[in-house]
Amino acid sequence: ALRTPAFWAFGLATSFYGLVAAGLSLFHQAVLAERQFDRSVFLNITVIAPVIGLAANLATGLLTTRFRLGTLLAAGLLIQTVALSVFPFVTTLAHVYLYAGAMGVAGGMMTVIFFTAWGQMYGTRHLGQIMGAAQLLTVLASAAGPLVLAAGQRAAGSYAAVLQALAGVSAVLAILVW
Repeated sequence: ALRTPAFWAFGLATSFYGLVAAGLSLFHQAVLAERQFDRSVFLNITVIAPVIGLAANLATGLLTTRFRLGTLLAAGLLIQTVALSVFPFVTTLAHVYLYAGAMGVAGGMMTVIFFTAWGQMYGTRHLGQIMGAAQLLTVLASAAGPLVLAAGQRAAGSYAAVLQALAGVSAVLAILVW
């Protein structure tokens, strides 16, 4: 599995979501404050996004029976791309909730795909080892997420530039997994 491009495409794409999610989970309040939103907005989207993510888990589970996993992963990455790229232009509460909803959908999709892909692509004989290697990628990426956001904010003086750079990476990964 580690010698196949599919492992690395899916592993890096789902790990990248972990990088973004971990970085935002630590700095989301500051990211929202930079857009002039108070702590209550942060708390509200912290409750809403996971609920939307759970609904996306269910929908994606159903969609995996009808669509290729690469197509679904590309769709999740594109949703993430759009959410990250437009966030610097968020000015209203409705915009924030749309952003949070999109991130919840993207996260829900990528979570299901992560746990579905390995068995479908490689079978079950070495599934534990394959998933262990894939999980290692997600752990490393998640650990890097807060560092990436902090370093990017320090370098650019704003989270907006970091989020747009992350959107660019997300778009490239969407093309890769397509």
